[in-house]
Amino acid sequence: MKKICLLLVPALVLAAPAFAQMEAGMSMMTVGVSAGYGLPMGDFADCYDGGFMVGLNGCYMFTDMYGMELGVDWVSFAACEDMAGDLDIKWQYIPITLDFLAKFPAGNFSPYVKGGVGYYLGSATGDDVPDDTENENDFGINVGGGIQVPFAETMMFDVGLGYNYVMTEEEDIEGSYNISYLAIKAGIGMKF
Repeated sequence: MKKICLLLVPALVLAAPAFAQMEAGMSMMTVGVSAGYGLPMGDFADCYDGGFMVGLNGCYMFTDMYGMELGVDWVSFAACEDMAGDLDIKWQYIPITLDFLAKFPAGNFSPYVKGGVGYYLGSATGDDVPDDTENENDFGINVGGGIQVPFAETMMFDVGLGYNYVMTEEEDIEGSYNISYLAIKAGIGMKF
């Protein structure tokens, strides 16, 4: 019981500003889903083709303009024909990102920019992946922007573009490189 009470104190302290915004009539929480396309860039594009992606995100706005967004995506890249031939090999990432978000409301539209850090859970999948292939979990950074358009009192349409840079290069492995890709997404969000 003591542990529960100790956890409630910081939760209430952190929730106090949220309740104040709710009473003032401000929507400060947004939850959304998205789908899109991951487009490899640089050396990564030499080995892998673009792939489908889906994601979930939650955003807490401190003010009308500034907030923090937590996102979790899943993106899959198929090995290009030059590298894999007829083999079934894919590289998947599950990026968990935390971004600072700045909105610039302009009438019914809300353009935004965001940037932050992420932890990218990577794994090779497919029927022809060697058994000794290891998963790679690496840190990275991302920047992006987009536009939100409301279509109901608490719903919005969101279109965005983000650049992800995953720090996978190892100094002692010749030919290794950092992975970068563009995330082109569209989704729907709901305000609370």
